[in-house]
Amino acid sequence: MMSRGTTMTKREIVALLPQGESDSIEFKRSTGEMKEAMQTLCAFLNGSGGMVLFGVRPDGTAEGQKVSDQTLRDIAQGLDRFEPPVNVPVERLPIDKGREILILRVGGTSDSIPFTFEGRCGEK
Repeated sequence: MMSRGTTMTKREIVALLPQGESDSIEFKRSTGEMKEAMQTLCAFLNGSGGMVLFGVRPDGTAEGQKVSDQTLRDIAQGLDRFEPPVNVPVERLPIDKGREILILRVGGTSDSIPFTFEGRCGEK
């Protein structure tokens, strides 16, 4: 996996997708699966880190999704439900036909205070 803090290129994502989901990568078809994605992100925060990719089918097919200002607001509102607060940049990777893959990447933590999403501690 890439070092934290760098953005991923289309080539790196395309190479990553056939490997499928793992303990540190989860695919979501769209932000319609926001709650599940945030629960997974919480588990990654409490574990060894990882990333959630929106716009990727469970079989690893990159289909992307249309991204509007509302889409980005929805993600921000989801991230606002974490305690303690988290700062997770949204990486946008254009695919084609105006569709994008959205990448949320977090590092793990060794702090004794666990992160929670909507009051629940995420475990992966």
